[in-house]
Amino acid sequence: MKLFLNSNQGKILSYHVQIEGFHKLLTVCYDKVIEKTIYVINTLYGSFYKYYDTGPRTYYFNTKPNKELYRFDPEYFYKAGTQEIFLKHILGKNKSQLIYETTFISRGHLAPDKDFVLLSWQQVTYFYLNAIPQWHSINAGNWNILENFIRNFAKKTKLD
Repeated sequence: MKLFLNSNQGKILSYHVQIEGFHKLLTVCYDKVIEKTIYVINTLYGSFYKYYDTGPRTYYFNTKPNKELYRFDPEYFYKAGTQEIFLKHILGKNKSQLIYETTFISRGHLAPDKDFVLLSWQQVTYFYLNAIPQWHSINAGNWNILENFIRNFAKKTKLD
């Protein structure tokens, strides 16, 4: 895997793999001033889905390659206790409990891991550069339905 960085206010990061030349897996636009990912672009290779690797996947986020991009630990903001503190501060104690008891904020993949055929390619999606805070009910609900619909279309048509 190679990581390419541009050095202005924002950064464009690309993760490439070498298989008969380089194939770009992800392109990430990151604003280093506000420490926020603006967008992620990936290609869903429908023509490769017959090779889909269903082995065990990594379900934790890795901050090692991008610690220089954050002045804080991104994981801190996804912890239940941290979310409870922020909701109480923003909404007040009574209203925050109504939300906190029923839902929580999860790491929403901008480029979903299941879009990538090989396990090594899927692991590229487990960096905080590829995540945004998203209500879990949306992430596991309608957003997941949309992702599956697009993947099924790519598989059936074998289009990239």
